[in-house]
Amino acid sequence: MDVLPITVCFCAFVVFNNLSLQYNSVGFYQLMKVLTTPVVVVLQKYLYDIDVDLHLRYCLVLICCGVAVATVSDVSVNAAGTFWAVMGLVSTAFYQLQVSRKQKALKVNALQLLHYQAPQAAAVVMVMTPFLDNIRGPEGLLAYEYSRGAAAAIAVACGLAFCVNLSTFLVIGHTNPVTYQVLGHFKLVLILISGVLVFGEDSNVVRLCGMVMALSKGY
Repeated sequence: MDVLPITVCFCAFVVFNNLSLQYNSVGFYQLMKVLTTPVVVVLQKYLYDIDVDLHLRYCLVLICCGVAVATVSDVSVNAAGTFWAVMGLVSTAFYQLQVSRKQKALKVNALQLLHYQAPQAAAVVMVMTPFLDNIRGPEGLLAYEYSRGAAAAIAVACGLAFCVNLSTFLVIGHTNPVTYQVLGHFKLVLILISGVLVFGEDSNVVRLCGMVMALSKGY
């Protein structure tokens, strides 16, 4: 029961962000993800009295602006999409804060915390699936014919999800949620730069300036 708050926040952040992506344009979805950083800063200040200094605030503003400039385009807004996006934003911030606090409060490492949290999360998601996804019908989950390739892809996806969750717990446990956010922005910008340099993807001056701004302040 001690890890139940993490489980609830995790399931909420997965469901709400998927709904946000379903109801919003990719640009608006990405913009709301960028806003997770200031929300984490505000919540940890007013809920747990954890503050960041003025210089770090300045750097975070420039990092978020740089990432937004480099990644956000085609922003369209609607009521349902905005609701799910805000819910995803808040639940993501609470999830990261809970991961940080519970590791310290329970005096466990990342793998131990994941060991207790993952079965709970799997059970909750299994119960929620029939209400949120298409189960029956010709294109439903139960009608899908699983091949060896599909089973292998699912197994690989599960393994990658485990690695992502473990790395999240490790980074937040050894640093803090704000640092985790900055690393996430840094990773995204590196992916964009790799796309331009390695795969020859098109870019423009505005996007490149956003990448430089984010990387310079992240460093």
